[in-house]
Amino acid sequence: MLLIVLETARPFAAPVVENLFLNSSFEDVGLGGDEWRLSRGGDTEAEFTVDRQDAAEGERSACIRIGRVSEWGSQFGQRVAAGKQGQTYTFAVLTKGAQQPVTVNLQIERRASPYDGVAKGGPFTLAPGRWTELHTTFTVEKEFPQGWFAYISCAQSNCEYRADAFRLYEGEYAAFEKPAREDEASGDVRLTQTAGEEVSVGNNYVTLTVRKGAGGAVVFYRLGEQTVKGPLLVPALGADAGGRTRMIDGFRVLENHSSKVLLEVRSVSADGKGIVTRYLLRKNQPIIEAQAGDGMDRLFVETRSRYAVVPDIFAGDLVVNPPAVSQTQLRLPSENVLAQLVDDGNAIVAGAWRSNTQVVRLTLNGAGENRVITATEIGCRKDFPVAVAVLAGPGIWHRKKIAELDPVKDVKLDWSVPFRALWRADYRREDGLIDSWKVLVRKSGSDWEDFGVRFEEPKTRTVWTSARGMFAYPACIDGNSAFLRRTRFEEQGVVTYRGDDCVVVYPLRKISGAPATARGVLDVLREALAGAPEEKLLDELVIKPVPRDHYPATCGVTAQNEAIFDDGEERAKKQFMLARLDAMNHFVVGIRSRIDEYRTWRKATGEFVAAQKAAQPQLAALADEFEGVLVRFDKRYDDFKLAERTPAVVKTLTARVIALIDSNESNKVDEVKQIGRDTRTIGGSQDHTLGDFRMIMRELRQRAGYRMGEATDEAAFEFARAVRERTLEVLHYEFGMEGAFNE
Repeated sequence: MLLIVLETARPFAAPVVENLFLNSSFEDVGLGGDEWRLSRGGDTEAEFTVDRQDAAEGERSACIRIGRVSEWGSQFGQRVAAGKQGQTYTFAVLTKGAQQPVTVNLQIERRASPYDGVAKGGPFTLAPGRWTELHTTFTVEKEFPQGWFAYISCAQSNCEYRADAFRLYEGEYAAFEKPAREDEASGDVRLTQTAGEEVSVGNNYVTLTVRKGAGGAVVFYRLGEQTVKGPLLVPALGADAGGRTRMIDGFRVLENHSSKVLLEVRSVSADGKGIVTRYLLRKNQPIIEAQAGDGMDRLFVETRSRYAVVPDIFAGDLVVNPPAVSQTQLRLPSENVLAQLVDDGNAIVAGAWRSNTQVVRLTLNGAGENRVITATEIGCRKDFPVAVAVLAGPGIWHRKKIAELDPVKDVKLDWSVPFRALWRADYRREDGLIDSWKVLVRKSGSDWEDFGVRFEEPKTRTVWTSARGMFAYPACIDGNSAFLRRTRFEEQGVVTYRGDDCVVVYPLRKISGAPATARGVLDVLREALAGAPEEKLLDELVIKPVPRDHYPATCGVTAQNEAIFDDGEERAKKQFMLARLDAMNHFVVGIRSRIDEYRTWRKATGEFVAAQKAAQPQLAALADEFEGVLVRFDKRYDDFKLAERTPAVVKTLTARVIALIDSNESNKVDEVKQIGRDTRTIGGSQDHTLGDFRMIMRELRQRAGYRMGEATDEAAFEFARAVRERTLEVLHYEFGMEGAFNE
């Protein structure tokens, strides 16, 4: 299946009533989306999935399953921007019970301490088998600069319910109506044929032209009012020149309707063998599908691209900058999607495929700043098709010299953001790796579409992570303008960026409020896999929270203890303190268990690397490089003295605080403060180690990806691929302290 997608960039299309929820009907499943979250109280057992089993609107809904319940149970919802003080808002959602009635509430609270309430509706009882819209209307009584957490709460054990079409908007309640689709009435498929020598198939998005004697099929796309010649699609059998299409020697129209046209194209390779390819264009879809027929096992997409990007939500993207690459060919990780940035910022040629066994290789030509990627080779066969999309519009991608950015002040880009999306900004580091940052979108004032980023101070975009400390987030959008900075991190020596390289900005995926025609790179993958068995891959393109990641952290609890003792209220608040200390101990144990997971992985991977080195001595240099990264796990563990700073020590310190509650010792306030310092030292050491561990793992994954591209033989390529794939055993999941928001 070959997809040729044309997009014309449009300005932001603001809906009549703005919905504060992103991906409100779960149609953008997977793809790195991190909007939705399920919080659990105490030992509550709960999970959620998004599937096609049932839906009130669109094709998907969320299914929330709850087992054992403790404390306040579960909260399923999303962090959103806060509404305006004094204004009236409505929170509504379509819901249904699964096998039995389920009791829930609708709630909104401040998404940071003190977590005070904004609104509450219910309790509601969800009847099984019937979609019902729950709603509550409220007036915002005060400012909430940290934003809101809006959710469905449920404290019922052993139950299951579904939710769809979340709405949070300004105004009184109005019953849900399915949104009208953007007018696409002119999307009929048109076929034009000239005396059996040439055929063109097009709709309002794209035209594919096939001509006898040509070396491939030509894609034309529209850029504003212009029609632009795009990629040349060259079927082939084998990677050598003899197997590539030399000329098209015939075609026939298999189906011709206003809703779809199916072409079969016959080609002859340079060595005289026949190649068959079929192309299908549908009504109202900017997509051409093609599948390998007899004699075809790969597709060459010939286009001159300035950059190639392998998007990676688990680590930094792999970005190929041709002037910095000496090889004439690079074999890339075949991880389902590749973006080529072309046409001086006005188009992206995005390829997608179903299997990571399909070979993906770039060809580079030219010298210096004129060096470019000229072709992408993607393996295919009848059951493993290929997808290629042309996303076009003025400024659909952008680059900015890092040397022109300021470390303290935002620099406004000479670029107008063409549509609402989760944009990604890729910064090249001094060590050659990439930091990939989500570009945050300001809604108004201190309200952000933050895509999971936790602000310490929204006005200044100040964030904190355990590995990099406090810093100003480097990329944002305000209105249709984008701003970047060359951020300096609190942790000195962690990361610096290369001034002679560029930040590359491109759309990863569209978000709520984007035009129906807008697409990001991962949207191409979603469309390519829609309805196919491999669609389940989309569910794996997310970083999942570890259920045992429970707060409160040591810093918060010890600060509370000290304040209570300072006020002489320790006996009166004994039960509160006991509960908080117990919860803190669970937090410390949970963090250590995650650290141990990294260490177990490091040990197993170290043994794997050593075994490969012993079995294949030619891989020694590559094995030594990987082992050089792995030993950094050991160093960080030792640097923070975690062998002696253990959860058991924290438990002992906690016991001493408990003993002091009823004690009459004269210096117990000072002792509690010292215990707090000792406890925070252990907690902080664990937090920092965990953040460092994730950063090291991300760097190992990237490094292995680049070594795959540089590999000169199959053994080196497969060794690097094995290491890269092993990192997902850990990177698929996260604790909050790992700072995974910048994936």
